[in-house]
Amino acid sequence: QCPIFLKARYTMHSFEIRHNEKIICYVILCGKKAIQFFKSGLKIKKYKLLNCNFHVH
Repeated sequence: QCPIFLKARYTMHSFEIRHNEKIICYVILCGKKAIQFFKSGLKIKKYKLLNCNFHVH
C-alpha cells in the first residue's frame, strides 16, 4: 500500500501550479487497514453520517 502520485496536466498561473508538478497523492486501502481507517473516521464524526455524505449514481 504505497502512495500513488498524480501530476498536473496544465500550468495554472492563478494557482501557481506548473505542468507535471505533483499535486495529488492517494492510497488504496484494503482489508483490515480499510476497516480500521473507516472506524477511526467515524469515531471523529461521533458515528453519525448525513445523507449528503453519500453520492448516488
